[in-house]
Amino acid sequence: SPKIRVCIRKRPLNAKELSSHSPDSLTVRTSSHPNAHIYVHRPHRRLDGTPATTTHRFLFDDVFDEHASNLLVYSAAVRPLVRAMFKRGGRCSLFCYGQTGSGKTYTVFGPEGGRPGAPGDPGIHQHACADIFRLLSLANRRRAPRNLPALNCTASYFELYGGRVFDLLARRAPRQMMEDARGDVQVVGLTRVRVGSAEECRRQVERGNTERTTGRTEANDTSSRSHAVFQVVVWESGAGVGELDGVGGTVLPGGDKVFSKFSLIDLAGSERGQDTGKGGTRRQRMEASEINKSLLALKECIRALHARQPSGPVCPPHVPFRASKLTHLLRDSFVHRSSRTVMVAAVGPSAGGVEHTLNTLRYAGR
Repeated sequence: SPKIRVCIRKRPLNAKELSSHSPDSLTVRTSSHPNAHIYVHRPHRRLDGTPATTTHRFLFDDVFDEHASNLLVYSAAVRPLVRAMFKRGGRCSLFCYGQTGSGKTYTVFGPEGGRPGAPGDPGIHQHACADIFRLLSLANRRRAPRNLPALNCTASYFELYGGRVFDLLARRAPRQMMEDARGDVQVVGLTRVRVGSAEECRRQVERGNTERTTGRTEANDTSSRSHAVFQVVVWESGAGVGELDGVGGTVLPGGDKVFSKFSLIDLAGSERGQDTGKGGTRRQRMEASEINKSLLALKECIRALHARQPSGPVCPPHVPFRASKLTHLLRDSFVHRSSRTVMVAAVGPSAGGVEHTLNTLRYAGR
């Protein structure tokens, strides 16, 4: 199976866009779910001032139209990733990307950002956690007759902002990133919480989300300005949670072994110069620059992963994971022999946001 898949999710026109009669600038073939092509119809004017439309075509592994539910997106794009997590050594990563208003938060967390009791379609995060603990229970039932150590889970949640790591389960306490003798990246002192159910995972995400760094952009007063990483580590029991320290290691103090790891990375949206607004502060400009730098580094790593597919070149290229703290910290996602990675990019259909949509599709493309 491929090491990397890139999927696009189109949201429907919202109430505001419908009331203003905004045209739908995106076309997805609807003969089957998922599809592979998406077409962007960009309105512009010719040199003589007459209106015209240019159509841009993009090809991805999966494209989901506005009728696709979160469950469909999860089942087709993410569930194979979660299943791979229960093969020893699995390093599974899900990157979620999208500009403000693209439907990314709805895709990841569901209606109202995953608020408890919110009606509607749960996000792919909730579906993933439910599957993780269902498969964990099944794995332990199979291991018990063979006297194999039980598998347990811990969760951690941190953000990268301004090139620094902050622990979202410890009131944004700053943490240091270190590389050990094996080349594995460790976050020293990162809070790890033992979790025994999907509901406990949801509570940790809710707790961490209250600490996320947000800021005002031209498009949104409360846009996420950091990359947030929620990790579930499955480990073979033998030592207490207090002895678990580090993100990338395979052998932990006390003899514990990391069995597998699932990382959900909620990426901050990239910024064009005008998106910070004409009155953007120096801090906002530096913030945007740091975000764009890390996203470019991620793009290069994903491009290298594509080239390492069976259909790629005979001599696969080096994966430049050291180019940013984000990619360095998630080194396992790119170079581990058992790594599997999926990117889900959300796009909006409004003609008014067509440039943002094109930027997202070009970013996610190969």
